[in-house]
Amino acid sequence: ITCYGGLIIPPGTAFSVYNQDNGDIPYTLNISGDIDHSGNIYAEKENSKILFNGSSVQNFNSTGTYSSITGTAGISVLETDNPSGVNLTGNGTAVTKSIIKTNGTFHIGDCFLELYGDITRTNGYLGGNSNSELFIYGTGNAGNLYFESSADSLKLLSMNRSSSGAINLATNLYIDQS
Repeated sequence: ITCYGGLIIPPGTAFSVYNQDNGDIPYTLNISGDIDHSGNIYAEKENSKILFNGSSVQNFNSTGTYSSITGTAGISVLETDNPSGVNLTGNGTAVTKSIIKTNGTFHIGDCFLELYGDITRTNGYLGGNSNSELFIYGTGNAGNLYFESSADSLKLLSMNRSSSGAINLATNLYIDQS
C-alpha cells in the first residue's frame, strides 16, 4: 500500500495493514506524509509494516488504539527511512516485532515508545527529550540503541527482557527522571 500524502484514521474507524479476508497476509504501508491515528490500527500481525519514507519531516500522531488479536497490541514492524525524521506525537505507540532505523531519526517526543522485539539500524537514530519514555520488553538480544547526539535524553528508560536478553547502548544517553 502506497500513500503519497497523509493518512487520517478518525475515531470510530479502523485501518488494517494486513488482509483480514485472505489469510491475514501482511502489507507494507509506504507513507510519505503524516499519520493522524485516533481510530484503530490493525498492524500487529507478523510482518505488517508501516514505513515512513517521506523527504520532509513526518508526524505520527498516535492517540487511537491498536488491535490485539495476537495478544500484544501495536505495530509489528515500524521503519523510518526519512532523512528529515519522524516525530511521534499524541500518546505513543508500541512495536511488537522490530523497529528499523534506515535513515533519519524517530523522535519519541513527549510520548512513550514500547518495543517488544528487536532494533535494526542502517543509518538511523532514536531521539528523545526530558519527557520521552522508552520501554523495552521481550526476549533475546534486542540489538543496538543509537540516539541522535542532539536528542539523547529520556525521562524514563525501562528494560524488562528475559535473563538471556540484552541491549547495547551504542551512544550517549541521559536519563532525567526528576
